[in-house]
This record gives sequence, C-alpha cells and structure tokens, in this order.
Amino acid sequence: MKPHVLATLLALAAPAAAQEVDGLTLPWKSVLVSSPVQEIVAEVTVREGDTVIKNQVLARLHDEKEVAEHQRAEKIVEKRTFDAKAATALVAERITSREKALETDIELQLARVDVEIAKRKVEEKTVRSPLDGVVVRTLKEEGESADRVEPLFEIINIDRLFLQFYVERRTAAALKSGQEVAFWLSDDTVIKGTATVDFISPGADPASGLFRIKLLYDNAAQSLRAGVRITAQF
Repeated sequence: MKPHVLATLLALAAPAAAQEVDGLTLPWKSVLVSSPVQEIVAEVTVREGDTVIKNQVLARLHDEKEVAEHQRAEKIVEKRTFDAKAATALVAERITSREKALETDIELQLARVDVEIAKRKVEEKTVRSPLDGVVVRTLKEEGESADRVEPLFEIINIDRLFLQFYVERRTAAALKSGQEVAFWLSDDTVIKGTATVDFISPGADPASGLFRIKLLYDNAAQSLRAGVRITAQF
C-alpha cells in the first residue's frame, strides 16, 4: 500500500481531537407569572431579588366585589342547610313529601357549588408563585392595571443549570445521554465543574449547521449564575 494512502486511512481511523466549545448557562426553570383576570393591582408583596417558594403570594388584585359575592353565597348555604334539615324533620313526621325534601336538598347542593365558584373567583385575585425560585423582574406596581394573562413577574430557579452549546455533527454524534463533560468559566478557568449530557438536538440549526446540546449541572449551592459564559471540552 502506498505511504500516502496508508496515512490517509490512519488519519480517518484516529479519534477526533478534543475541542473546546463556548456556551452559556441557562436557568433550570424560568417562568413569567401572569394575571388570571383583568384587574387593578392592589398590593405587590415581593421585590426583585427575593427568594420565593411555591404558592407564596406575589401580589393581590382588588377583590372587594368577589369577597362580597363569596360571603353572600355562604349565607345562602346557611339558609339552604336550615331548609334541608327542616324538610327532613317534616318528612319524618309525615307532614311533607319526600319530593319536597329532595328538592330542598338539591337546592342546598347547588348553593354549595355557588360557594365554591365564588371562592375560586376570590382566589383568582391572589397571584402566587408556581415554583421555588428568585424574582428577577416585577412588571407591575400597585395601582397599575393588569390585563388577563399579562405578565406580572419573572421567576427563575437556578438550583440546577442547563449549559447550552452548539457543536459540530461529529461531536454531537459522539455524545451520549448522561455522559459527564468537564467545563469551566470562560473568563476564569479556576472555576470548574462537571455536568451531564441532558439533551442532544436531533436536527441541526439551519443557519449554522450546528447541533444544540444541553448539559445539566447541579447548582444547589448556587455557585454559578444564569447567563454566564462557559467553555467545555468535547
């Protein structure tokens, strides 16, 4: 075999040299918390930078009308409960019919449904956090109008981070889910870590021809921030 042919075959058979690729850290979770209804903001209970937990109150919308409707519905339940008990007693004494007692019982059940509906309307006026995280933006202040599904807060969770890279086809093909990859801060090589392959895009980016991959990094100590430039070796 000719020397230059042998050299070509050896080059093709040799594993590709490791390459350094720059990427970006992304929050594990990021949500825009919206208003479920159109209303005026009565109170904002958090500030940017606050750490919140799931279901914590972020803001309250004006709810005076809904609260009054809920109280009225509860009073109707009290009345329907009294009527139902009275009808049951009259049936026992054979003074009224079972049909009349059934009618009062149905009215009681419907009144209870109205209470639940009124309660839900009151709850809609309280905006809560859907996850544990940090408030990074507040988009409305007290007294401002919030439209339905209009964003009020942005919350992120960085207990874990996604490390996103765009790599060549051969690099993407060689990666496996769960594989460990070393990385470091692009501007501070002293800060290093190891993340695992979490996602490999099945298709290339049309503009660059590169494949998007995401590594998952345990950031429970929150030693890294989101939006930081990092470098990994593949």
